[in-house]
Order: sequence, then structure tokens, then C-alpha cells
Amino acid sequence: MRRAGLMIGAGVLAALAGPAAAQKLDPRLEAVLACPRITDAAQRLACFDAAVTPLRQAASNGSLEARSLGPKALDGKVRATKGQGYNNLLVQLENGDRWLLTLEGNERLPKVGSDVTIRRGALSNWWFKVDKGQTFQARFLGQPD
Repeated sequence: MRRAGLMIGAGVLAALAGPAAAQKLDPRLEAVLACPRITDAAQRLACFDAAVTPLRQAASNGSLEARSLGPKALDGKVRATKGQGYNNLLVQLENGDRWLLTLEGNERLPKVGSDVTIRRGALSNWWFKVDKGQTFQARFLGQPD
């Protein structure tokens, strides 16, 4: 029972992390997140008890969907590009993934239709390689709303 509670708690935290926080949440998670706003302790506990029951049932029958917070693919084609400030370039791939590239100053910028390969770097870093040539440091921004 305690393990199920920890798994549900981890699922709530994972759902709120990173780009997914801006996305629409599962209504079962929204019910859990509404409970802390209740000031009366007994009512707040009753809210959590009622909100966790559907999550526990979904976890036990396998219907609780886990969404990935990372990119859909690690290769693809550039759909669109747009300058972002002084040294950044926003790139959207054909699968919808959005990336923010850091520019050093004298690179050949990716063009629409360019093939890209993306690989994981250290910590939360990504490397974005364009047409088997120029490589950029990148940050994954998620899918458009």
C-alpha cells in the first residue's frame, strides 16, 4: 500500500516536471493537485483520499498512462527555424519536437529540410548535429501546445 502511494507521488512529480507542466494534465492528477488549496485539515485529507482512489485503481489495472517528457525521436528533418535573441535559434522538426540551439557566431545555420541527428550529452545537455556536419549545443523545449 505504501509502495503504491510512493509510485503515485512519483507519477505526480514526473507529470509536473519540465515542459510537461504547460501541457494539459490528466483529470485524475488535477484532482490531487487541487487538494492542497483546502485549508481545513480534515477536508484536505478527505480530498486526497478521494482523489488518490482513481489513481490507485488506474495504476493497479495498468491504465495509468506514462507520458515521455523527452523528444519523440533522435533524428529527423528541420521543418522551421526562427532566431531567438542574440545567440539562439529555435528549430522545429517535422515530428513537432522543438529545440533551442546555442550559436557560437560563425556556424552554418540549419535550413528547412536539413537532416538532423540528436544525441544526449552530460546532465541535461543535448547535441544537435545537422547534415552530418555542424554540431550545436541544444535544449529540448517540447511539443507546441
